[in-house]
Amino acid sequence: MEKDLNICINKICPGAKYRLNRANPPHKIVEWRDARPQPTVREIEDAWEAHKAEVLAEAAVLDYFKMEAQAYEALLPSGIIIHIYLREVIR
Repeated sequence: MEKDLNICINKICPGAKYRLNRANPPHKIVEWRDARPQPTVREIEDAWEAHKAEVLAEAAVLDYFKMEAQAYEALLPSGIIIHIYLREVIR
């Protein structure tokens, strides 16, 4: 997964005004028009690592709920339980 500066900047400076050299990664900041200071390389790297950790945690939770749903589905083949579990994850 390539570092997405939009995600990083939104974690560090929500609502910041800036322009990137292209829409898709890899990209770089070419203009910073926000009152807050432009994030440092280290801040951007830390934000990206935090984002990746969040994505992995969300995937782990979803996997857990899928396994739980499959266990209940064996008891209740109607599929209702899967719907309930996945609905809770999506919230």
